Amino acid sequence: MSPVWWRGPLALKKLDQWTRARKKKVQETGYFICVALLCQGEELDDAYCRELLTTIEASIHTAPNRARHAMNMALISIGIYCPKLTKAAIAGAKRIGKVVVDHGESFCKTPAAVPYIEKALARKKPAKRLRC
Repeated sequence: MSPVWWRGPLALKKLDQWTRARKKKVQETGYFICVALLCQGEELDDAYCRELLTTIEASIHTAPNRARHAMNMALISIGIYCPKLTKAAIAGAKRIGKVVVDHGESFCKTPAAVPYIEKALARKKPAKRLRC
């Protein structure tokens, strides 16, 4: 996703709209907007992120193939970049279990959320943690 897109004034509106979309590519893009915003230091409302976690947990296994990957990455990003929601993200990831995504003939893999979050947090310096 282009960095210009997520910095635009419509990013938050599209994040909310597209994560609820039925079209698989649109839904995937919506969750990747969440990932991009959090990774680049944007502050998202804790209540909104908690709602996303609930949605992800309830629907990740029935979501379209590539949307599952994006949802998993959004869960991981919330766990890493929203300190108040780290425990909730890890607990949700444990309840979700393994996320299966068909990446075709590529070497791509969908990471296990709990170890990914824990490893990322262990590498972060406490002073640089972002708040959501």
